[in-house]
Amino acid sequence: MPDETPTVPGTPVLVNFRKWDGREHWQEPTTYLGTDEHGVWLGMRRGTTFHRPGYEVVSQADSVKLASYGGWFATFNGPGHQIQTYVDITTIGDWSRSADGFVFTLVDLDLDIVREHDGRVFVDDEDEFADHQKLFGYPDDVIQTAERDCAYVFEAVGARAEPFAGRPDDWMAQLLADV
Repeated sequence: MPDETPTVPGTPVLVNFRKWDGREHWQEPTTYLGTDEHGVWLGMRRGTTFHRPGYEVVSQADSVKLASYGGWFATFNGPGHQIQTYVDITTIGDWSRSADGFVFTLVDLDLDIVREHDGRVFVDDEDEFADHQKLFGYPDDVIQTAERDCAYVFEAVGARAEPFAGRPDDWMAQLLADV
């Protein structure tokens, strides 16, 4: 586990998604819920505003997020959102302290695994991943690791293996209890 992670539930954490060339991507204000063998769990309450350059969103559902110890970041949405599970394939993130909490910075490598509420699971943005390999010059090891992580997560989400089964529900209960 990284040294600079939060330890007190409720601590603010800014999830700072970047692109390979360093550009800002999604900026998501969350709060620390806890840590387990899968990674660091964060929560975002319905009504929270988050953004990327040129686009702002107000969360329509409560969600819990898993900053995994591997190269992926998962969002598990509560009722009111069309997508149940959304997993970004990323670099392994870095933790740092901020004036009011922590920042978790990671690079989005484009590939996403999506589970809809009807159970359909698919990989999204494979075309973007292919385009960005050329545009940004992803190194071969980054490409291979992203493809490996994508295959692993796709299989785990489809099989509802932990942490893609009941674990998010436990963390969601904690988020909702902290109202």
